[in-house]
Amino acid sequence: MSYTIKDVLDKLIDIEKEMSKLYSNISNIDNKNYDSFKILCKVMAREEGRHVAYFDQMKNSITDEDNVEIDIFTYDKISQAIAQFKSKIDMPNLKNIKELIGFIVNFEKENAALLINLRGKLVKKVNDTEKDSYKMLTILIEEENKHVKSLLPYCNK
Repeated sequence: MSYTIKDVLDKLIDIEKEMSKLYSNISNIDNKNYDSFKILCKVMAREEGRHVAYFDQMKNSITDEDNVEIDIFTYDKISQAIAQFKSKIDMPNLKNIKELIGFIVNFEKENAALLINLRGKLVKKVNDTEKDSYKMLTILIEEENKHVKSLLPYCNK
């Protein structure tokens, strides 16, 4: 069985779905202390859902020519990195909105770092940076960094 960037995108879609579910769960907590969290979590759940659709659209746009095989050793390293990242996703114990924003920013930074790591694993030769799989991961990194940039100003308030 051969693995491709589509297989990697499927695993990344799972992360986005899991985070959307986590944010939805926080937004549905019936507790007055979480009222300020609810709106932000609903927005983030929608954002993660938008990412799922975007990643899926990207995956479906890959042609057979672009869907280059990933060797089993590289795919295994990618799968391990993703599994390790997913194992850290857990319901946070947050006391205030500032902690929630910090949690989101930290997650988005770690997610971008994961994508950078995965993109690096795909580069074996200089011209690998010209492949669509490399370019796609670059786009996804930029997308994750948008969340960080939009929330960073609120971390210090």
